[in-house]
Amino acid sequence: MTLFVVDSSGVEQQVPLYYASPGQINFVVRHGRAGSATVRAMVGGQVVARGPLVIDAVAPGLFTANSDGSGAPVAVAVATATGGAQSVQLLFTCGVAPAVASRRRSTVHPPGR
Repeated sequence: MTLFVVDSSGVEQQVPLYYASPGQINFVVRHGRAGSATVRAMVGGQVVARGPLVIDAVAPGLFTANSDGSGAPVAVAVATATGGAQSVQLLFTCGVAPAVASRRRSTVHPPGR
């Protein structure tokens, strides 16, 4: 499946898919594309779904394990090599008690480096 979004300024872009099933498609839209849009799903060169879409402007957020905003981040670090290979590391370590986590020291490098 290939997914395309045409934003409010008429710019069409192919968007990366995170997940697709018969009832749901999760994808990413690049920064700066807020407003009315149209989405088109294609399989084998044929349009299988099309519809309107509203893209809201958002701000990134970071969740912490202890929910107070100052604890260990509940996050992963992803490094992507030029060829597309990825290296993923957790930035936290879970403790034995519920809601107890600590920061994890991490040095993320693209694969092959």
